[in-house]
Amino acid sequence: MVRQMRIKAVVADVDGTLTDERRRLDIDSILAVRRLEERGLKVVLTSGRSYCATHALSTYIGTFGLVIAENGGVIGRGPGDYTLMGDRSLAELGLKELRKELGDRVREVQSFQRYVDIVLARTFDLNPANAMLQRRGAGSHILDSGFAYHLVDARVDKGVGVEAAARKLMLETEEIAAIGDNLNDIDMFKVAGFSATFPDAPEQTRRAATYIANRRHGEGVREIAEVLLSGWSEP
Repeated sequence: MVRQMRIKAVVADVDGTLTDERRRLDIDSILAVRRLEERGLKVVLTSGRSYCATHALSTYIGTFGLVIAENGGVIGRGPGDYTLMGDRSLAELGLKELRKELGDRVREVQSFQRYVDIVLARTFDLNPANAMLQRRGAGSHILDSGFAYHLVDARVDKGVGVEAAARKLMLETEEIAAIGDNLNDIDMFKVAGFSATFPDAPEQTRRAATYIANRRHGEGVREIAEVLLSGWSEP
């Protein structure tokens, strides 16, 4: 059996995907994103960054405007036009539980205008902390972007963001491709019709992806864009 792709939109992670090893936007990535848009594929940026920052990136990169921020916690098209996908009070409850358990090992990272999540330094082990939050019924969990931890309503992840984007675009999730490089991208890989990552991504992320590029950063994004535009099919 051969499954032909019918992709109509692309959800692309920002940090580690569209950026280079120094977290600067990679010119090749920007050109690839613009080429996808020019060929009729709408590109939705997704990030653990704030909604304000993600929307600004969309404007300057040149995507059509819909973004998914805070790891699926906020989705929208601009100032005053956004939907919160989670409850920040659950993240605040989770933070109290973490501090009871781990004390000063829990360090909050100041980040401008967060609507749903709380950003934490990666100063403790993720899996035991998530297990503790679940045992105590805190209603929140921690997502790892590779750059920081994001404490958020347990109902929120990038997969939820992709599903919300599909509804706004009046598409099926199978018509959406997802591109990402880290553990917090796996949830969107699970719901997308096609998913792509890079050779240096964590093993779990590579296992979850439909396609692994031969190169990383901008060159890898350009390769993935060519795959999408060619209508690549898989056995």
